[in-house]
Amino acid sequence: MKKTFLNLRNLGLVVVAAAAMTVVSCGGPTPEEEAAAQAEAEAMVNDMFGGLEDMIEETAEETADEVVEEVHEHVEGEEHAH
Repeated sequence: MKKTFLNLRNLGLVVVAAAAMTVVSCGGPTPEEEAAAQAEAEAMVNDMFGGLEDMIEETAEETADEVVEEVHEHVEGEEHAH
């Protein structure tokens, strides 16, 4: 029975050592992979902000058109008392 325990203990140590070597060997992305990931992230941010800028511009134009229309209605309206 003692031999089995020692064999399992040795097996456990081998598994822990293999796991540690696997973690150490995965040093992270290569510089090329990092550059590609950064370029992809920048493209995503540009797409998001580009859409946001378009939406803000459209909203501003619509609001300006509404204000101009209200001013024209006020000036040309019969209720104008100035």
